[in-house]
Amino acid sequence: MDLVGYPEQIGGLDQTGTILGELAEKLDPNKLAAAAKTAPCSLCATPRLFLENFGGADRIGPLKAYVQEHAVQTAILLPKAPHRSAKRNDDWKLIVNAEGPLSTTSTSNRLPVTPKTLTSCR
Repeated sequence: MDLVGYPEQIGGLDQTGTILGELAEKLDPNKLAAAAKTAPCSLCATPRLFLENFGGADRIGPLKAYVQEHAVQTAILLPKAPHRSAKRNDDWKLIVNAEGPLSTTSTSNRLPVTPKTLTSCR
């Protein structure tokens, strides 16, 4: 969960996707969902974006169930970046305001998701 929570510290969203793509086949879907319980709920949908787009779509079932049960409000992938015209994913309760393979919307902002901007579902 830390990997998706601080993408700028490891080189941005592209690097986060690359790392998760490399780890995808080793990720245990149930352990991923268990890890989500330790993180703010707004971070919980973020691994899904990377796993669906970088080779791990088959690993998101338990995580998706957790997000759908516990997320109270829609989170913003990059809270400090513009998001008014960003794509909204109601299934994951996430506004995807990023560029590249994560979304068809495009912004030039690639800001970190920080704990101060997150809403917990615990």
